[in-house]
Amino acid sequence: MSVAVTPDVLVAAFVFPGSDAEELIRDAIEGRVDLVASVAALAEFGRLLQERLGWDGPSAAEAVAQVARLSAVTDSPGPSTG
Repeated sequence: MSVAVTPDVLVAAFVFPGSDAEELIRDAIEGRVDLVASVAALAEFGRLLQERLGWDGPSAAEAVAQVARLSAVTDSPGPSTG
């Protein structure tokens, strides 16, 4: 099963241990789901980590890289977080 991820879901996965979002990432690591992330969603994820949560640039970049390694990265914008 493929799951498109939004920046909000990615933030929750990295900030809230035990959340459904973290479980989704674990499922991807263990091969139970395939993540799909847009370039824009990954960029927004990194921006949110830094600007709203105070992560330093290298830590945010590593989190983005981890998600990118787990995901099929696409240029399409993906679902709206509205």
